[in-house]
Amino acid sequence: MTSNELIVTARTWAHGWELILDDENATQVRSLAHAEQQVRDYLDTIDPDADHAEVRIRLVPELGQAAEQLD
Repeated sequence: MTSNELIVTARTWAHGWELILDDENATQVRSLAHAEQQVRDYLDTIDPDADHAEVRIRLVPELGQAAEQLD
């Protein structure tokens, strides 16, 4: 699952943000300020033999209904 850049979709939910890495991998965080570290911790959990320190994590907020209002 490691590459140079990982695009993570951030979706709001009742207790903060769901961080969606792909169709099978997701984690949660209360604040987006901690999202990058949470994603790294998650990657370390599912692939402990890889070094995830250099993976660039790009958060893309899911706008949902707000995006519809922009149209």
